[in-house]
Amino acid sequence: MKPIVNRSELQERTDIWNVMIEVFSDVEQTNKEELFLKGQRLTIYFNELESGGHESLMNWHQNEWEEAGADSYLKSLSTSLEEIGAHQYAEIINQYGLDIWKAFQDLEDNPSEESESAFYSIVERADEQYHSLNSQLEGLLEAFYLNTYEEIMDIKEDA
Repeated sequence: MKPIVNRSELQERTDIWNVMIEVFSDVEQTNKEELFLKGQRLTIYFNELESGGHESLMNWHQNEWEEAGADSYLKSLSTSLEEIGAHQYAEIINQYGLDIWKAFQDLEDNPSEESESAFYSIVERADEQYHSLNSQLEGLLEAFYLNTYEEIMDIKEDA
C-alpha cells in the first residue's frame, strides 16, 4: 500500500526530500513494489553511511543481509546505485561489500582483537572512499526522489 501524503506537504524540493526520507525509513511499510524497494535500499544506504558509515550499515541492517543473502543484497544495492547514476558508490559496494560482510560475520562468530582489527580496517577503507566522493550521492538521491515521488506516494489534494 502506498503512503498517502497531502499535496501541501510537497511544496518545495526539501519537502519532497523530507517526506521521501520518512517514507523509505518507515520499517512498517509493506510496499513490495520494486521502485519502492529500490528507494528504500538507496535511502537506508545513504542514511547509514552518512550517520555511521559501513559499520552502521552492518549493525543496523544485518537481518536484511541475512534474509536476502549477502550476495543478493549487495547485487540489488549495487544495481540500484548504478540505476541512479551513482556508479562510484556501486564500485565501493562491489569492491568492499562482501569483504565487509565476511569480516563482520567473523567478528560476530569469533570476537577477537584480530577479527575486530580486520573488520575495522576494511570499513575504514570503504568509508574513506565513500567520503572522498563529497556527498555526490545526496544530489543523485534527490533527483531520484523528485523523479519518482508521485509514483511512490498517493498524493491527496488538499480540501
